[in-house]
Amino acid sequence: MAKIIYEKTFPKEDMEAVMKKALKNSCDDDMKDLPSFDEILKKFNQETVIIPLPKRIKNAHTFINKAIKISKQYKIDIRITKNKTHLTVDLYLDEGGFMGYLRDLFLYADDIAFFTHIDNSDICISIDYYTHLIRTKCGYFKP
Repeated sequence: MAKIIYEKTFPKEDMEAVMKKALKNSCDDDMKDLPSFDEILKKFNQETVIIPLPKRIKNAHTFINKAIKISKQYKIDIRITKNKTHLTVDLYLDEGGFMGYLRDLFLYADDIAFFTHIDNSDICISIDYYTHLIRTKCGYFKP
């Protein structure tokens, strides 16, 4: 029998109450001076420098090949996307146990995100591998 050696739970906020509070505290007059999404994105792009990382660009094929190999071997639906600064592997899984076979792929991960109920799958694991350094006025980001 398994013995719990550590457990800690944190209070969860009721999302309905959070939304009601946010709506109550919002004011249309406060919202009209805010920049649009396009304006925010334009400013971010103007203040961002993207620096290629030759070693990571060279090793990107290994990341892609490992993802394809795992997909074929375990019959996992996959989507690989090339972005401006990184590659993303999305794995679409039904169920979530016994995933040790993903260990080799996770070694390349700069970011990992988990989503549920995407494209008719129980779990989507999104793994990012950065090929470029992102530098903003605030400092360096990724990888």
